[in-house]
Amino acid sequence: MTSKIALCSLIAMRTCLAIAAWLLLGGRALAQSPNPAEDAFEKGRLLAQATLYARACAAFELSQRLDPQFGTLFNLAGCYVNTGKIATAWTLYKGLSRSDINAERRLVAAELVTQLGPQVPTVRVRVPLDQQSSDLRVFVGGTEVTSLLDVDIPFDAGRYVILATRPGYAVVRRDLDLKAKQVATVDVMFEREPVPIPGALRRPGRGAAVGKVMIATSAGLVAFGLVAGWRWYVNDAASPEVSNHATGWATTSAVSLLLGITDAVVGVNVLINARRSHRVRAAPVVGAGTAALTVSGAF
Repeated sequence: MTSKIALCSLIAMRTCLAIAAWLLLGGRALAQSPNPAEDAFEKGRLLAQATLYARACAAFELSQRLDPQFGTLFNLAGCYVNTGKIATAWTLYKGLSRSDINAERRLVAAELVTQLGPQVPTVRVRVPLDQQSSDLRVFVGGTEVTSLLDVDIPFDAGRYVILATRPGYAVVRRDLDLKAKQVATVDVMFEREPVPIPGALRRPGRGAAVGKVMIATSAGLVAFGLVAGWRWYVNDAASPEVSNHATGWATTSAVSLLLGITDAVVGVNVLINARRSHRVRAAPVVGAGTAALTVSGAF
């Protein structure tokens, strides 16, 4: 009986020690487990106090991503103001002025919206009504603004590429260097893509026939020059009277050979250039009450 009691006491003691150790280790683990969002927020505040705004913004962004809070957004907006992202800061303040649960902070945000408003750069993209369709897409940088045509959209100052696409039309591209406080307007006008004409995409140049004729003529001239040269060679060895007649054949041979070689060089060059294909394009032109078909290329 005594041994059983001793055994129970030993088990109970071990259980108590295990529970105590678990509580102790758990308490230490909790004490040593930081709040990443809070740590990032505090780091952002310290960096902002040191005027290291770019790094402070990154810390606030991380904190907001880990644990979204109105206070973090308020500090992030202030950080954006100091890095020149006025439009982004203005947008955050505008949202805080409507939904922040802190009444004092909400009032300050509303005042900052009013103050920053005149400094916010905007971009307005205009597309004629007769060129707007359901398949139209317009981008400013990486932001699609198709649903906000002819509206002043806040954007931070910087360089942007405006792209407008519509099936069947050439892509419209505009480069914009948006300045602080600038109100930029970009007009987009689509033009039809050239429509190739079947069977007339490629046709040889007209100089092909000319080149062939010149090459054939050069062959005749060279042949005649060789015959004249042979006559000169034969007559030159004969009597003086015949030898004098051979001088004319020599001149004729030299002229014929020279003309033949020149004609051959020019003919080959013409033929090579003539074989280069020329693209023929056709595109419809539609105006107010008029319609036409323009064809371009070599014929």
